[in-house]
Amino acid sequence: MIAQKQLLLFISLAVVGIFYSCNREELEQDSGTIQKIEVNEGTLTFETQASFENTIEYLMKNQSNLDQWESQFSTFVSMRTAFENISENDIETMSKNNSNSGFENLVTFTEADGEIEARMNIDDLVLATIVNEEGLVQVGASAYKIRYNKLYKVDKSNLDILKSIDDLEMKNSLKSNNIESFSVTHNYFQFDAGELQTKADRDCTKRYWKKKRKRLKGEQWTTNIGPFYSGAGARTKHQKRSARIWWRNKTQRLRLRLNGTYTQYFNGIPSPPINVNEDSGWRTDDGREAYTFDFCVNANCSFQINSLSSIHECTCDDGNYERCDIVF
Repeated sequence: MIAQKQLLLFISLAVVGIFYSCNREELEQDSGTIQKIEVNEGTLTFETQASFENTIEYLMKNQSNLDQWESQFSTFVSMRTAFENISENDIETMSKNNSNSGFENLVTFTEADGEIEARMNIDDLVLATIVNEEGLVQVGASAYKIRYNKLYKVDKSNLDILKSIDDLEMKNSLKSNNIESFSVTHNYFQFDAGELQTKADRDCTKRYWKKKRKRLKGEQWTTNIGPFYSGAGARTKHQKRSARIWWRNKTQRLRLRLNGTYTQYFNGIPSPPINVNEDSGWRTDDGREAYTFDFCVNANCSFQINSLSSIHECTCDDGNYERCDIVF
């Protein structure tokens, strides 16, 4: 009789396990803990804030394996992957029309010094691996949608509202739909060097090819996504100009080297400078070699890049070696 009960219990657990495997995907981290992550209609759902933060910490330590991590979720496509998979035809159409219509959840156009660049809506590749192609993620009792200049937050039961939100149409009805909104900031180009108030670029470029239509670009960045997320990092990019707009473009090999310090602020109070010394090595990839060196979640936190020098290198499409430096 005992054996029969044990057999029935085993069968029951097996059935439950099969049911769960169809509705929940779990990832075992190197730390030995199991982060339970559900995929709900294409959106990653984290049961707790701790699970979300632990996953980011894991990916921070494994930034060369983002594709491998994402591939474990068969019904999920990240913003990072969707941006990388924009077709040449779509690039040509958006460039010709000078519009990101139909791709607002992925792409924005920014302009600086007369140059227009197509940017993914999230700077941080780690976070962009967790957020889906619509800019959505669910953490605990809240659901979020991230666009380049705006963060939206609702109760998780109202996730569908975020899926169809439009910045202009919804502007006057955010409150009536219980949607909170927050500003998103991005810093790439300038840094206030203390009391001298001098300004220094945080990017570098090296153009080449026919009519200088391709370029190597280096960039250091910080971002604040409302109270949800803050991060800092650097990247080496290879780009090609279509019409007037610069787009990510695959090349032979890229490399990113970093050496210097940055500062993290909590409630406006700076921590001691933090050292960063990183070398990606030569990578054959998708036209972008990036490194996020710090982040914080749900805190009054921000970052300032101090004396950080970076070297950005490319074995480019013409087979020649190109390099540009940001030196401090």
